[in-house]
Amino acid sequence: DLQDARAAHPWIVTWDDHEVEDNYADGLPGKFGVAQGETPESFVAKRAAAYEAWWEHMPVAVGPPVDGALEIYRGVDWGDLVQLSVLDTRQHRSAPPEAGTANLPRQFGGGPRPPEAFAEDATMLGADQEAWLGERLRTGDARWTVLAQQSILAPVNRLPDQPGGGYSMDSWDGYVAARRRLIDAVVDAGRTDAVTIGGDLHTSVVADVHRDPDDPTSPVVLSELIGPSISARETLQDAPTAGARSNAHIRLYDIEHRGVLIVTFTADAARAEFVHVDATVPDAPPTAGPTYQIDAGTPGARAV
Repeated sequence: DLQDARAAHPWIVTWDDHEVEDNYADGLPGKFGVAQGETPESFVAKRAAAYEAWWEHMPVAVGPPVDGALEIYRGVDWGDLVQLSVLDTRQHRSAPPEAGTANLPRQFGGGPRPPEAFAEDATMLGADQEAWLGERLRTGDARWTVLAQQSILAPVNRLPDQPGGGYSMDSWDGYVAARRRLIDAVVDAGRTDAVTIGGDLHTSVVADVHRDPDDPTSPVVLSELIGPSISARETLQDAPTAGARSNAHIRLYDIEHRGVLIVTFTADAARAEFVHVDATVPDAPPTAGPTYQIDAGTPGARAV
């Protein structure tokens, strides 16, 4: 089936963290994925081996790893319809805020954003990738600007009733200045029909990204779509799930269903269809989930 799928459709693949280790950042192991007895040196070696294995086994049109690094960010264009930028928010990011990482549990509700989350020099993309993306946005002329990235760009306060709220420092919430720079790049380039597509959360999400992400009264400048996991379940408890759903800019936050997200772009609209599959039943048929539409010229998704 996998060979047939690869023969039938073009694949544009990227990675996140579990190709190496949960929540790792650049050359730093993740706090909750650290292998027993792991050292900084052994992690770097493990990352290099994981990158090599990924490159050897995935249908990806990039050169081989060099000195333990693998540059996978790239652009793919469909004429004047879609400018797709495939970003790498894992390999080049700076270290996450220590305080935020330490308080991530409460069943992933997270904790308040510490001062390090607002550091101006923190980065998700690294300087070279930020510059590459800025130039790409400025010179593109496609109807739709699509950013494929690994996490969720919009803020998610999963514990709004708690002092300081509940945020994940592994997402863009741990890199507030870097998020602002990305939004600035989209807005300054005049990209009015911009969509970001992400993952990581094991959750289907539709959200608005505002000019000031922490101010829901500011204009919506990007639409966000997060695909569900194919088989892995989400383990949030009731309180952080309800808290996330209460965020005014979040249109959908579905932790219950597994499946895929299909996004269709035309000159007039982007249509996002969530397809559900029962991961506990072999050969289970797909069923239709919710559908959202983003109209060209009008940032923000609506249920249809």
